[in-house]
Amino acid sequence: MFNISISGISEYLKNILRKSEDMDKEDKNVNNGEERINESTFELPGENSLLNAEIERVKKANKFLRENVEKYRAIIHSMDEGFCIIEMIFDSEGKPVDWRYLESNPAHEMYTRLKNVEGKLISRLAPKTELSWFELYGKVALTGEPMRIVEAALGGKICYDLYAFKIGGQDCRKVAVFSKDITERKKYEEQLKEQAQAIGELSTPVIQLWDGILALPLIGTIDSARVRQIMENLLNEIIQTKSSQVVIDITGVPVVDTGVASRLMRTVEAARLLGAECILTGISPVIAQTLVTVGVNLGRIKTRATLKNGLESALKNLNMRVTDNEK
Repeated sequence: MFNISISGISEYLKNILRKSEDMDKEDKNVNNGEERINESTFELPGENSLLNAEIERVKKANKFLRENVEKYRAIIHSMDEGFCIIEMIFDSEGKPVDWRYLESNPAHEMYTRLKNVEGKLISRLAPKTELSWFELYGKVALTGEPMRIVEAALGGKICYDLYAFKIGGQDCRKVAVFSKDITERKKYEEQLKEQAQAIGELSTPVIQLWDGILALPLIGTIDSARVRQIMENLLNEIIQTKSSQVVIDITGVPVVDTGVASRLMRTVEAARLLGAECILTGISPVIAQTLVTVGVNLGRIKTRATLKNGLESALKNLNMRVTDNEK
């Protein structure tokens, strides 16, 4: 995410920008005050000295504010994150239809591929801008509620991490936006997701042993994420191979508690709805004692001691048997 505290700097920027808008007004008042003092110096020397002191105080305050604005601009323009201030434009029905760039930093122009944007309308810079951007910034401008969102652009080719917040008073339609191009990060996350799915498929192999018979050897812990993968792979294979017998072997599963048993029951029931009978094998003495102790009822699941016994039972259900050709 961002390398700075966005919430903190946004409040800082709001104060700086709000005060900077008042600077020109204060300068005009100061200049007018000086003129009035010069005109009446010979009349009100005591009062003029007080006004001069006040004018000096305002000048120092404005100088301090200008220095802070310069610091703010230096920070913004040196950031790796994109930053811009826009002014939303609404139609007569209150619908956001355009925005004008008031300020932007080099990172924003690099991310958006837009150059020299200040003072220009987005409708002229990028006529094909997605409507979702207008809705997003328009909502922030109207409600004043800041928004953090991950949004795609250019038909999904680029992905941004955005933080938008309103600046100015209630009637102001200005929005400040921090943005970061996270396209590469999203691609990396998608690759990790695909790799995790591939590993999950390898850890839940469904093997077709004969026509109509599938074997599902399970190894390791069975959690909620893995059981979904097991169910999906098994049901797909049942449909593709038109199998009616499934042997689920749990010899390699270290623990079978109520959670694992309920997940297996759901898988078996789903397979039964597709016309396949499941046979559970590989229940060790320790697991059998655990199931009895916790009161797990395997219901209508047919069980056999070993994978070999399970396969023999599946063959028998299909009126098939294994023969020794050497005899």
